[in-house]
Amino acid sequence: VFSFDLRHLHRSQAGILVLPAGRSGHLELGFLLGQGKPGYILLEGESARWYIMYKFATAVCTTAEELLYAIQTVMAFVVSRMTSGKLALRV
Repeated sequence: VFSFDLRHLHRSQAGILVLPAGRSGHLELGFLLGQGKPGYILLEGESARWYIMYKFATAVCTTAEELLYAIQTVMAFVVSRMTSGKLALRV
């Protein structure tokens, strides 16, 4: 199971932690963030309590719409950097 998960973490381009989530999900998001990949957190609702360490995430969202907007914003930035030659795509 670990090898399967690790292989897909390496293959992924970003991650979304949907709460509630366990320790494994939090570790996987931290792994992705440590790889320099975007990582998003979707809270359970607007009044959901969140931990200060969530500030490491690319964005912390309370709705699916907010999450989609955050992803689109980051992707637009990445595409603009790639097309201007200021960002190289790693394969």
